[in-house]
Amino acid sequence: MRESYRSDWIRLQSKSYLQITQITQILARLGWRTICVIGVIGGDMLESGLEIRAPETDEEWRAFHGIRRKVLFENRGKSDYLENHPDDSKIGNYPLVLISQGDIIGVIRVDVRESEAWLRRVAIREDLQRQGHGRALLRLAENFALKKNCTEVRTNAAVESVGFYERCGYMRDIVSVSPVNSVAMRKSLR
Repeated sequence: MRESYRSDWIRLQSKSYLQITQITQILARLGWRTICVIGVIGGDMLESGLEIRAPETDEEWRAFHGIRRKVLFENRGKSDYLENHPDDSKIGNYPLVLISQGDIIGVIRVDVRESEAWLRRVAIREDLQRQGHGRALLRLAENFALKKNCTEVRTNAAVESVGFYERCGYMRDIVSVSPVNSVAMRKSLR
């Protein structure tokens, strides 16, 4: 077995039989040309049918801000959302959208600082919450962080979201100070 295939084989061994069967069926339908393009582009599609990437069009940016404004501000009684917040365009900060079947269903910003990635403004569209999309968004964001050579992910989780983060493998960071109504959390990617 050639070395370039060895790492793919090791990754495949960690998948369940059902996942491998689904992957095989998808690849058979796509054909070899598409498979080559996927390999070259290397999109983040770890979850079935879900993709995380930067917003590309004005419409995608409107959806990005719409989800953040509604879920993270309006639903919490806040009215001070800034669409052009300077942190969104800072070097090392990556505003990303979660896409399912062509629709933007979630948002996150990953701020990379040396070997740490900070997850900011994590939200799933209101009508699609509690369906596993948040967990998928975190996994894809963690994979994004790994590709940026991060070894740890951190976040200041809203108090009502702490249980969710704990179920996703995050631990409370009792040493770090967090903003009011949030809890500092961290997860090792090693």
